[in-house]
Amino acid sequence: MPQSVQALLDLGPDLINTFVSGASLERRSSNYAQDSPEWLGRLQDQIELRRERPNPINIEHSDIQKDLFDQYSKVIHKLSGQQPLLLVLDDLQWADLGSISLLFHLGRRIKGHRILILGAYRPDEITQVRDGTRHPLNQVLTEFKRTFGETDINLDKADELEARKFVDALVDTEPNRLGEEFRHALHLHTGGHALFTIELLRQLEAQGYLQKDQEGRWVESPELSWDTLPARVEAVIEGRVSRLPTELRDILDKASVEGQEFTAEIVAEVSGLPVQEIVHRLSHELDKQYLLVEASGIQRIGQQRLSLYRFRHILFQKYVYESLDEVERVHLHENVGLAIERLYQDQTGQVVVRLARHFEEAGVNDKAVEYLLEAADQAKLLSANEEAINHLTKGLDLLHGFPIESKRLSQELAIQISLGAPLVATKGYAAPEVESTFERARDLCEQIGEIEQLAPALWGLSAFYQVRAKHLVANELAQQILALAQSGENNDLLLVGHWTAGITQTHLGEFSLARDHLEKALEIYNGDRHLAFTYLYGQNPGVTCLNYLALNLWILGYPDEALEKCEQAISLANDISHPFSQSFAHGMVSLHHALKKDSEAASYHSEETIRLSKESGFPFLMALGLIIRGWARADMGKPGIAINLMRKGIETMEKIGAEIGRPLFLSLLAEGYCKAEQNDEGLAVTIEALDTAGRNGEYWNIADLYRLKGDLLAMKDGRGAETTASYRQALEIAHQQNARSIELRAEKALASYLERTN
Repeated sequence: MPQSVQALLDLGPDLINTFVSGASLERRSSNYAQDSPEWLGRLQDQIELRRERPNPINIEHSDIQKDLFDQYSKVIHKLSGQQPLLLVLDDLQWADLGSISLLFHLGRRIKGHRILILGAYRPDEITQVRDGTRHPLNQVLTEFKRTFGETDINLDKADELEARKFVDALVDTEPNRLGEEFRHALHLHTGGHALFTIELLRQLEAQGYLQKDQEGRWVESPELSWDTLPARVEAVIEGRVSRLPTELRDILDKASVEGQEFTAEIVAEVSGLPVQEIVHRLSHELDKQYLLVEASGIQRIGQQRLSLYRFRHILFQKYVYESLDEVERVHLHENVGLAIERLYQDQTGQVVVRLARHFEEAGVNDKAVEYLLEAADQAKLLSANEEAINHLTKGLDLLHGFPIESKRLSQELAIQISLGAPLVATKGYAAPEVESTFERARDLCEQIGEIEQLAPALWGLSAFYQVRAKHLVANELAQQILALAQSGENNDLLLVGHWTAGITQTHLGEFSLARDHLEKALEIYNGDRHLAFTYLYGQNPGVTCLNYLALNLWILGYPDEALEKCEQAISLANDISHPFSQSFAHGMVSLHHALKKDSEAASYHSEETIRLSKESGFPFLMALGLIIRGWARADMGKPGIAINLMRKGIETMEKIGAEIGRPLFLSLLAEGYCKAEQNDEGLAVTIEALDTAGRNGEYWNIADLYRLKGDLLAMKDGRGAETTASYRQALEIAHQQNARSIELRAEKALASYLERTN
């Protein structure tokens, strides 16, 4: 305080009551000073002298202003000689001409002194023309850059990571249970902009979308909506947009319809203006002058160059877009959609989601549905099954307003067929949605006489009934596909028919017939030609046929050939890199090794099944993986954990309506109980498995179930007619089915039992 007051008195007396309140300075100085030092008396005299002047100093007078600026410079020079000095000037966008002139004066006189001037301003407020003149701060900044070099620190240029850190830090200033989904949405809607983030949080609280729970922690309401802009945010954006000349606002309107990211060429076509004019106005006015958009690069589509821009903040785009009336939006969306089609020509596959949105908003629903179908196909290629379901469900919703005619029925059929595979992957084969989807597809095929699409509809229904353990119904549908194929001499349909029949015959225990169907399917299968079937049916037919053929070959007594088919199935699934087919291949191979009682191999493939299913969300295959993992652990001497795993897998199967394989899975659980020396529980589960097989008509492991029952009875009673009868029944059934591996296993079990008891 003494140094500051003495510098003012010696070098800047006219600054008192001009830049600093004399009364305030005297009061603060009196609180600081003790024993009335000499400098305090001088200050009081100066303040009194200023009071006696009849008129205040006229700062606007150029000579007086220059003298004041010189005094200001001398004072801070003096102070910076005693210690480094930091001058912080906030909100410079609101500074008047006199204040900015002082800043310029100081900037030219701080060189060589320990002075740092830190000024903060909003770039958008100083770059816009006001009443035909530019903001006076612009000239000062230009001069400073010429003198000192690049001095700007753009706080709006924080990267995504920093912006997200700010959002998280702000949310966590109070106790809360606001999870990742909420934080991501908040960041998405505000971009981490401090004012926007704070105001949006305040609005959500005021509207009741954010509430405190009983522990005083903030939680989100289930009805949370992000649709409305906070009044203060809207006012800030409105203030910026309202300064635009009409022609620039028109450009911005059309850009907002395309989205936060937009294309100069599309805006030009919709506006009917030359592309170069649009580019110039975007880059030189809306970007550099008004700071509402920014260039983001160039993209080439064939010979067509596309100039890419984006709104600097998503809320700018949202405000401009929502300012359009409903009629204008409809017209602009259709015009933008047509412009995109013309620009992309035969490469519209890159922008199908955008096109679907524009035509949906324009009410051109038939085009929107076509692009949604294409978008779903692309999603399925990436195994983005939930995304595909969303596109297709939206397509069905759009069709509801169509008149019933052939085109509408054809589009609905295409959607229903396309919807089946992702539903199977995400909900399981036996989900009610799967049945209703394929049933509707079959009905539509019959209405419009569509033969080609009937095969996937029948295949889907067959898979549904098969997994529901209605194997005779599933087999009847498989035979219908074969009949269709043979009547039309269609090899593609024949592949599907043999593929479907091979699976159904396996579960019915007709192994030789199943082998014949599967081998015929593989003879027809062509990797290149039938790759598309992977996405139409949701799994690769070659992989599935190899897996089922391996099971049949092992059961029929050809273990080496069976193992070779297992390896081929894994290899093919990896080659096409289709997650569901990969998971299916590993799951079936793990089952194959469990049947062989090779716990090490079964464990490896079950872990791969679980990993792939967890990554992509395949509930049926996840359950299968858990069951085989449990069996393998039991066989390796860890039955306690194993039984829980198998039960969890079987319960999951029940939850998703899957009855297929239940007798086999129960037999594996019974073996786990045996390893845990819980023979009574094992026997009870085996009897349940036999009852289930008899009820469902699933006979592929029924012979082995009788063999297992014999083993458990032998452990329980040591000897008895029922034990012998179980073994002999296993032998008889295995012989009838030509199941040589099962027959051999039963023969060994019976021989061992007879040797022990005789």
